[in-house]
Amino acid sequence: METESNFMQRLLEKPVVLIILLASVLRFWGIWHGYPHSYYPDEQHLVNRALAFGSGDLNPHWFHKPAFLMYTLFFEYGIFYFIGKIIGMFPSVDSFAIYYFNNSWPFILIGRITVTLFGIATVYVVYKTGERFWSRRAAVISSLFLALSYAHVFCGQDVKEDVPTAFFTVLSLYYLMKVLSEGYKTRDYALTGLFAGLGAATKYYSIVMLVPVLMVCIYEAFRDKKPGHLLKYLYSSIAFWGIYFIASPYNFLDPLGRQATFGSIVAMWNKLSLFRLNVFSPVQGGEGVKLTGSDKIMAYGHSLIDYFRVFFSREGAGLVVGTIFILSVMLLMRKSSFRRMVLLSFPVLFSAISIVLFPSYTEQRHQMPLYPFFALITGIVFAEISGMLRRGWILDLTVTALLVFPMTSITGNNIFVSKPDVRTVAKNWVETHIPPSTKIMVDDSCVPLRMNRKNYEMLIERSKAFGAGQFTTHLEKYYSYQMMAAGGVTYDIKEIRHIWWRSREIAGGETYALSEFDREMANPVKEVGINNYDYYAAEGYKYVITSEEIYKLFFMRGGDRAVNFPSYKKFYDDLFARGTLIKEFNASDMDLPGPTIKIFRIS
Repeated sequence: METESNFMQRLLEKPVVLIILLASVLRFWGIWHGYPHSYYPDEQHLVNRALAFGSGDLNPHWFHKPAFLMYTLFFEYGIFYFIGKIIGMFPSVDSFAIYYFNNSWPFILIGRITVTLFGIATVYVVYKTGERFWSRRAAVISSLFLALSYAHVFCGQDVKEDVPTAFFTVLSLYYLMKVLSEGYKTRDYALTGLFAGLGAATKYYSIVMLVPVLMVCIYEAFRDKKPGHLLKYLYSSIAFWGIYFIASPYNFLDPLGRQATFGSIVAMWNKLSLFRLNVFSPVQGGEGVKLTGSDKIMAYGHSLIDYFRVFFSREGAGLVVGTIFILSVMLLMRKSSFRRMVLLSFPVLFSAISIVLFPSYTEQRHQMPLYPFFALITGIVFAEISGMLRRGWILDLTVTALLVFPMTSITGNNIFVSKPDVRTVAKNWVETHIPPSTKIMVDDSCVPLRMNRKNYEMLIERSKAFGAGQFTTHLEKYYSYQMMAAGGVTYDIKEIRHIWWRSREIAGGETYALSEFDREMANPVKEVGINNYDYYAAEGYKYVITSEEIYKLFFMRGGDRAVNFPSYKKFYDDLFARGTLIKEFNASDMDLPGPTIKIFRIS
């Protein structure tokens, strides 16, 4: 008993252990969502890119995101392959690829575990930053708020770059605070740049850290009246760009990579400067819209409102935690100090750039780098206020009570997403009730039915017409492996592909992604667009499987999709009016995650 008591006492003396344990349980709990499938297309896409390096070509050929996380996953999948080869599970690389297409879950799980570990590590770095540069109380409150930030928990349960980038960003901040607090050492400047560079090589966000580093360097130079100190910024920048190049080299070696890396910097310059830089040619076929005067002000106003709407949403910080974060920022500014300005500079700049460069386009995951900063600010403010009170423990209890709200939401959602996804239930029903080889139309990211060999033969043939491109490099081999893996219950599938990257329909009927802009956003081998209901009936399609996430867009009165995509609108109107609903999987009634699925017979 005495031994157990001493153990608990030592544990309580190190609250970070309990906080990390709490953060780990909440994050690992939900990583099984969707089992045995991934219903998040971006997640599957990233895994595919990582596995494609197994061809020997380390150029990702796709630069919407840098490649460091892809390389990390590739390394992990390589370990998985060699272990499997040793135990006789994978006799060859081909068998490994076929295994993936037959059973992608282990690959998805490896990726999710990796991202989850980055999220837990971020909580730890926030704790150490608060403890080292402020106080233990600030560290405990900061790390608790991040551990219980709804968006940080659930964005870290997908194979995406946002949470890893947030980790490298806050690690860069740690060393920048070390610069300010411990003698402005050149080594710490270099480490600040290095970790910011790793963040940028994961997703471009962390490039914003170069501004706070410059602020600190200029401050040091003016304080000591030694312009030579500015050389330290050069060292930090060299570390930034050097590690960025090492971690994602084709962002510099490939022309598309260079445009992706420096395009946003040029775009920001052109928005703020009177002198335009015409460095990169505009993408042919894009939808560039130039706003002037009051229209521009109104657009940015809407973007600002939308940014806060996402931040305060249930899937973001939530109303309670979000309000505490914003109030803490305001309270932090009541005292003026350079260190506080540096701490605030990244979230302010990052938010401003997001609102200006990507107006009204934000999701919870896009705000991930803000959460560690807001958590730190909240911890600092609460610790300061608590220290001024005679009974500071009352404030500590208040903080604990407030955290019950996100704790309840996170726990409830973990329980919910751990249930079978309604799309998996629908898939099992289809394979039991609809004969193989039937011609079926299926919405994007809907029920994951298997295509038959005929479908893959057609895709392989089309792939031969394309050279290297963001979606076409190695595509023929990709489909060949899928065809080799095709077995069990398969169908003659027609995917209903939605032109999500455009704001309006350019032409009715089925077409291909042939403009430069379209090829940058989607696989040009598969058709996009849609013909009318009678066309598909005449082509022999028997069923349409549609998802509420899709069809509701075309039934929203005055909705952009309903107005701007008339061909889709007409098809879904006819489907619901003339098709026979043979089965509905209502996600709400079944209390299962996923959208409601409807299966229509075409008549």
